[in-house]
Amino acid sequence: MASKVWIAAVVVVAIVAWFAGYYSRAPAAQTTTVVTTYSETATTTYSTTVTTTYLTTVTTTATVVVRYYPITVVDALNRTLQIAAEPARVVSLAPSITQMLVALGLCSRIVGLDQFSYQLLKELNYTSCLPADAEVVEINAMSPTGF
Repeated sequence: MASKVWIAAVVVVAIVAWFAGYYSRAPAAQTTTVVTTYSETATTTYSTTVTTTYLTTVTTTATVVVRYYPITVVDALNRTLQIAAEPARVVSLAPSITQMLVALGLCSRIVGLDQFSYQLLKELNYTSCLPADAEVVEINAMSPTGF
């Protein structure tokens, strides 16, 4: 008898589940139309800003003369040399020294160059730095003093 009760209970649960599933299914698809109306209001505002700036420039120029001479130098052979005045003539022995002399605006003081500096100044179109009678000569022929 107990087995008949269990079978009846399972059948009742199955019928209830079937009815519940049938009546709880989703309703048919509905179509919804949404109408949105936009209203815009445009406001134009004109604004004028006037800015007046006053600029005052004050330029002060001063000439400062610094004297470094006489100067004492110790060379690589540990000899003490005293240079009494600013050199008026310069012989450059390397292109790097020649470039520094040109950068310092000392072209007018160059009286002798090594052959590579001579060629460098010609190629860089610094012919104004070359002495009028520039040629490669021996330094001793230029009669340096102090040695």
